[in-house]
Amino acid sequence: MEQYHIYRKRERSGLTRFANSTIHQNVIKDENETKILFVLEKRIGICTSIGKEVDINQAREIAQHARENPDFVSLPDPGEAGEVTYQGPYSDVTAEASPGTRAELVKEVISTCQAEGLNAAGYLTTGYDEIEIENSLGVKRKGQTSFAEFNLTAIGSGTGYVTGISFDLSLLDLKTMTEEAIQTAKMNIDQTTIEPGNYTVLLEPLAVHGIFQWLSYIGFSGLFYDEGRSCFSGKLDREVASP
Repeated sequence: MEQYHIYRKRERSGLTRFANSTIHQNVIKDENETKILFVLEKRIGICTSIGKEVDINQAREIAQHARENPDFVSLPDPGEAGEVTYQGPYSDVTAEASPGTRAELVKEVISTCQAEGLNAAGYLTTGYDEIEIENSLGVKRKGQTSFAEFNLTAIGSGTGYVTGISFDLSLLDLKTMTEEAIQTAKMNIDQTTIEPGNYTVLLEPLAVHGIFQWLSYIGFSGLFYDEGRSCFSGKLDREVASP
C-alpha cells in the first residue's frame, strides 16, 4: 500500500511591534509551506519545506527507513463530500492592512497609555492564510481566512496585559482593551506575600486561556497520548486533577 498526503499553506502577514511606547519594527512575511506525508504499508515519512516544493520521493525514502506504526490503517477518503472549498470569515481590509494603518492604531494605544503615565509594549499583526490539502485517495480541501491580533502590556509600577484576535481588524476594540490593560496595571501594585495554603482563586479569562492553551499543547493530543508524550499517557480512567 502506498498513499500520500500533501499540505500547502501560504501566510501573508504584517507585524507592527512597539516597546517603550515607540514603534520599533514593521515587517512583512510572505511564506509558503509545503508538507508531504508518504505512507508505505505501515511506515510513514514526512518532509517539510518553506519557500519551495518538496520532492515526494524524499518523503517516500524516509518512509522506507521509518519504524512501522501498527495502529495505522489508512489516510482518509473523500467520502461523499468530494472537493470542498471553505471560505472562512474574511476581511479584505484586514488581509491587506498597511504598516501605516497599523501604526495609526498603535499610536492611539501608546497615547492612551502615556496619558495615564504608563509605557506601552506589544504588537499588532494583520494578514491572511490560504490552506490546501489533498491526498492520493481523492481528498481535496482548501480554504482562506484573514486575521488580526493585538497584544499589549501597559507598564508602570505594575503591569497590565491584554490580547485579542479576530478575522476583522475593525472588530478588535483596541480602545477598550487598552483601558483594561491600564486598569490592571494600576491595580497590580503593592502586592503582599501570603502563606502557602488552600485559597479560592478567581481567574481572568486570559489566565484560564493560558492554562488550557499549555495543556492542549502538551497533553490534549491523541497522537501524543498514543506515543507516550502526553502528560495524561497511561492515566485513562484515572483522576488527574483536583475535584
